[in-house]
Amino acid sequence: MDGARISRTTNFLILSFSLLQNKENVMSSKGNRTIAVPNGPEDYNTVCDSLKKSFEEINKFIAQMPIDVDGKNYALDFF
Repeated sequence: MDGARISRTTNFLILSFSLLQNKENVMSSKGNRTIAVPNGPEDYNTVCDSLKKSFEEINKFIAQMPIDVDGKNYALDFF
């Protein structure tokens, strides 16, 4: 997650993910996928309040491991 100051009075948090297998793009915007963009300061309360549902969905996804894609099971690691 990263905070972005848009103007003197506006801040956004960007919650995104990247696949580590995509080595050449893992640190670029091209290799990242945005999940949520709440408006607010980069602090604990903003994260807890605005991203609660996103974290619940991510944790539910992790709990369902491994995932099934076209009949094949894949175990994923989250960092």
